[in-house]
Amino acid sequence: MDFSESSTTTRGWRRSKRKWTMVEDDELVRALYEISLDPMWKVEGDFKSGYCSLLETHLTEKLPNCGLSAVQILSRVGHFRTKFSTLEQML
Repeated sequence: MDFSESSTTTRGWRRSKRKWTMVEDDELVRALYEISLDPMWKVEGDFKSGYCSLLETHLTEKLPNCGLSAVQILSRVGHFRTKFSTLEQML
């Protein structure tokens, strides 16, 4: 796949922030949906520990040049939980 957008890292006052592209967001939501369907990873309204490493490997397979770490993925999932109630319903 050839991506016209690229994720960028901007330098702020204290630390650098990574800007996610729409393609990365879409793939993350797809991966979260797939994990939510698997009963092995579900536990009382949340995911079991270790799901971020699974998401990291999934995103690396789908988007080889994204360079996302589990910490960045966890932060983005937290962002989605606060901003979008549909993700909360999926859990």
